[in-house]
Order: sequence, then structure tokens, then C-alpha cells
Amino acid sequence: MRTNNQANFIGFLQNPLVLLIYVVALLAAILHTKTWFDLAPKAANIVINSERMGPMPIVIGLWAVTLVVSVMILALALM
Repeated sequence: MRTNNQANFIGFLQNPLVLLIYVVALLAAILHTKTWFDLAPKAANIVINSERMGPMPIVIGLWAVTLVVSVMILALALM
């Protein structure tokens, strides 16, 4: 059974302005992640067979790890 405070808080979270703020925060986090992942290969100098590896494998690997961890956390939260 929900208390009155919980019902008020849930109603607050459903306010369109609050939802808009959450969407803007999510978009900002995604932009930050993209720019961070684009900068990571410049800091890592990985050499394979006397040849410097390009940035795409690193960026794709970082996004893959992010996706896997996000799905695992979501699955854990929904249990």
C-alpha cells in the first residue's frame, strides 16, 4: 500500500516538466558519452604488427561494453 507521500512523489515525477528535464538530462549524458568515446582512441596508442590501430574498433568496443552493461543493469532492475 502506498502512503500519501509516495503518491505525491509519483505524481510529481509524472509532471510533463519533470519528464522534459529527464529527457534533456538523458540527451546530455548521451552526448557526453559520445564525445568521451570519440576522445578515448586519441589517448590510447595501440600498435598491432607495427601499425597503429584506427579509432573505430575502440569506439565500437566502448559502445558495445556500454550496451551490455546497460542491458544487464536493466535486467537486474526488472527482476
